[in-house]
Amino acid sequence: MSISPQDPAALPRWKRLIMAPIKLLLGMAFTKSILGAMIAIGWTQRLMQRNALAVWWKRSLIKEKGTTFPGFLDTHLETRPHLHWPNWFLRQNFLANLRREGPSPWRVFTGLTESLRRNFWLGLQGIFNTSALILPSGTLMWFGWDYGWNMSFHKGYEQFYVGVTISSVGFLAFVTAMFYVPLAQARQAVTGQWRTFYDFRLVWRVAREQWAACLGLAIAYVLLAVPLNVLKTAPMFLYGHGFTALEELVAKDPKGFMNSYFFWTAVVGLPAYILVRCLAARIYAAGLLRALREKQVDPEKLSPAEQSALDRLELLTDTPPILQSRWRRLAKWFGTKLGRALGGFAIFWLWAAFQLQVYFAEFLNYHEAGRAWLNHPLVQLPWFQYLPTGLQPSGQELPGAIGFILLCAGIRALIHLSRKLKNG
Repeated sequence: MSISPQDPAALPRWKRLIMAPIKLLLGMAFTKSILGAMIAIGWTQRLMQRNALAVWWKRSLIKEKGTTFPGFLDTHLETRPHLHWPNWFLRQNFLANLRREGPSPWRVFTGLTESLRRNFWLGLQGIFNTSALILPSGTLMWFGWDYGWNMSFHKGYEQFYVGVTISSVGFLAFVTAMFYVPLAQARQAVTGQWRTFYDFRLVWRVAREQWAACLGLAIAYVLLAVPLNVLKTAPMFLYGHGFTALEELVAKDPKGFMNSYFFWTAVVGLPAYILVRCLAARIYAAGLLRALREKQVDPEKLSPAEQSALDRLELLTDTPPILQSRWRRLAKWFGTKLGRALGGFAIFWLWAAFQLQVYFAEFLNYHEAGRAWLNHPLVQLPWFQYLPTGLQPSGQELPGAIGFILLCAGIRALIHLSRKLKNG
């Protein structure tokens, strides 16, 4: 399909200024529950795909010919939904599609819920893949932590090494996995296919091409984890520290206060989560182009979505231009054997520092049922909920969430089966 240089109509600035905080508040509301946090993952993955497309367009020759980013997006059905940031509920360009297709009860219903349903399934696939690599290490760290504390309380010092050993194994497994997981999450988001998360060889080659950027990504995770761990730990200091008015407010409705508190922590947590994910998507997109240019990746190994976008941008037939940057010399040095070795050493300790924050925060304020160990809101579910078990039993949401997922999966399977039988 030919690429048109004309831009589609963009939303006025005042509308964008209104919609941005509305979308943020909706996202914050979703992070209050497990299912809602999954929807937030799916929404973020769609935004990550848009960021990757922007990186490729910026490096394409058609940009030099005058084709703008909105103009590129508007020329194909696959990319047209990315003209604007993802919706939480409505189909992208809902009103325009409704006017073009004509109103009907079924079209209105599907249009009102399309983004919600897509966000849900993308989020489910995203958390499943991430948990497959991260959850085992979190379980080991949680068990080792609890075992170590129990041994100290019961004076079982002769077995202290058991908890330390198990926790250390989990810790090392987590740090090792984090060399891979952020860019694998980016690849899954960019391709829109859950299986591509496990393209170990391709993802690792992209990471090697972006070693300096991966170092910067790890730094971003470490820095953004600090306020999240502070906010998670802060409630324990509400009592006995001279905050009389605050203590009285908490005493009137402790559960309501804590629910409100953790809702507003998402003002920090959700943007931080979106930031690191979009940064990873940009790193992956730039690294993929570099790997293609260096013949480290076969274009045939790319997903259909990647091949289509790169082909339309003329990045598969022409050598992608190298953007000049003040960091180019440093990035080139990180491509040497010494640079990769020292960079890998630094990345290892950065991810170690990221997880050590959890150990320190749990030492100050332990959260029951392993919530801090089994889920980190920057890596897995952006779920900002740490109510004490005295206010809400830990894991209360989990059975309902699993049941809802199984129900939706069953309904979806039946729909696909009926369509298959209908089509013969």
